[in-house]
Amino acid sequence: MGWTILIYKSKFMKNQIGIFSIIALLTLSSYGVQAQTEKTSELGIGYGIITSNAIGNLLGDFVVGATTGAKSENHQYAGASFINYNYAIKDNFTVGGELAYERITKDIKRGGVKDGKQTDNAFTIAATSKYSYIAKPKFRMYSGIGLGYTTIQGKFEPVKGSSSKATKGNDGQFGYHVTGLGFRFGNKVAFNAELGFGYKGIFNFGLNYQL
Repeated sequence: MGWTILIYKSKFMKNQIGIFSIIALLTLSSYGVQAQTEKTSELGIGYGIITSNAIGNLLGDFVVGATTGAKSENHQYAGASFINYNYAIKDNFTVGGELAYERITKDIKRGGVKDGKQTDNAFTIAATSKYSYIAKPKFRMYSGIGLGYTTIQGKFEPVKGSSSKATKGNDGQFGYHVTGLGFRFGNKVAFNAELGFGYKGIFNFGLNYQL
């Protein structure tokens, strides 16, 4: 099969970065002082790349290709979009929930000829927790974890003239994300960036709002 390169849609990423950049500028003009104290809560949205779902999908292609002879090409990983809610049960320690979505598409070839297109939609729901090592009014540094369930809805669409049939199916698996190091910049409205591994990607960034 050869090595497959993870291809991200550049227009989508440019739009995401543009939106987040504009709101980040608004964040800098926020003057409220909001520490993450007990009984406070936050809503957040974000986007991440190089997820565990994408890597698992790629490795699965090697296994399937070796056993069936089918090959996959033109992989497109849209990245993970997510939304979350966090509630501080103690100063600087939160629990909450998170929803994440990622779309993966690829062409399937048999005998060197394109046979169809595979589309996988991954949905993850998880319980989360986070602890802030540093918690200043305008800056936080933290680590966290998310544990839950991922369901993958797959669909294969054959090209015209193919002997293969259109198929659909669902698969479930353990969903997880470990945030090794995260940073939050801002007050009531803030920009955050994280390094970790799981359903949100090796790198993710986003915005959150303290309620």
